[in-house]
Amino acid sequence: MDARFVDLAHGVDEAWERAEAHRYFVHLLAASHQFIMENDPERPRFVRLETPWRKLMGGNPDAYYFLAPLRGDRAYRIRGGYRGEVYRSLTVHGGKSEGWPEYVISHINDRQWQSESDGSYGPYTQATYKLAPDEALVITGRYPPCAFSSIVLTNRWLQSYDFNQRRISINMRQTALEPDGSFRIILAHEDPRVPNWIDTGTRPEGRLAMRFQLPEK
Repeated sequence: MDARFVDLAHGVDEAWERAEAHRYFVHLLAASHQFIMENDPERPRFVRLETPWRKLMGGNPDAYYFLAPLRGDRAYRIRGGYRGEVYRSLTVHGGKSEGWPEYVISHINDRQWQSESDGSYGPYTQATYKLAPDEALVITGRYPPCAFSSIVLTNRWLQSYDFNQRRISINMRQTALEPDGSFRIILAHEDPRVPNWIDTGTRPEGRLAMRFQLPEK
């Protein structure tokens, strides 16, 4: 990868961001070894994509993502069970055989497995934040009727923050709602002693991603 990826020309001008960039490279190498070099599309096995110690592609602390290599000229049978998840899906991605998935070929979720219902795919939106030490970001809104929704903090390389030690996300079940059913979520560097705080981990800037799985409207 080009060394200029982590220089000032790309907006990486802080030591902590350069450190996160190099950490991201190490995570990419580790993932590539496990997913591509040590996995066989003739007999593929599912490998967990993101873990608390390997962060990629905007992962969600409330979800488990698994990846397996496939061949386009083969047929595969997948077996599994239900353990109380609110949402399950399978997605086939396409792209170069030596690289990461680039586009979606097909997708199916558990509503379609059971009832062939609409099962519309969940939207995903993101925004950047920049906060001084004494500032906070207040996010207000309403959750639509959906299977799942959450807000997750990530860096510019879509690596979620440390969710083992800090609360860097909040989902619809964890959110304390206002009397009118709306939410008020606080993004801050220190605990403001109010409900629905998301911890920045002292990072002055980053991204927040919001997901809606199977929204009804």
